[in-house]
Amino acid sequence: MAAAVSKLIDKFPQLEIEVVAENRNVSLAMREADIAVRLGRPRSGDAVARKIGTISYRLFGTSKYIRSKPRDSYRVFTFSDPVKRETIPRALAAQVPGQEARLALPSFTAQAAAALSGTGLAMLPIFLGSQMSGLAVVDEPETGWDQEVWLLTHRDARRFQRVRIVAEAIAATFED
Repeated sequence: MAAAVSKLIDKFPQLEIEVVAENRNVSLAMREADIAVRLGRPRSGDAVARKIGTISYRLFGTSKYIRSKPRDSYRVFTFSDPVKRETIPRALAAQVPGQEARLALPSFTAQAAAALSGTGLAMLPIFLGSQMSGLAVVDEPETGWDQEVWLLTHRDARRFQRVRIVAEAIAATFED
């Protein structure tokens, strides 16, 4: 998304864009933001929401680790953040029956680094895990999870051209 936003600023130098990544949902109604990107379908609110894509996750580890362990003994890393810790483990429970995540780390990057150490698996977005040298995907049936990505805008903010332009640029990044 950073590349798309940079291109947008090149095309419209008068635009000021601030990207804030937080583990809480900003309030569009309170004007904390003009646009929000959320993982998972919004459950409430007065914002205009549209699905813009899907992020696919798979289990990644070193080839050596994957070959050396039976599936029921995989060690899987999870998040230390309570919000993320709620969603990801439910998906993991279906992937690796009988295994609890025992090492909680703060980010996908930290989990990928732990997986690269050869001591376990990380549930990573495919776009991240597939680009990390040294990691391989666990190539077994049903070792993945998909999460919808939604773009939200306040009903009133949609009338502003700057909001529409940025929203379309964000949505386009998920079409690639």
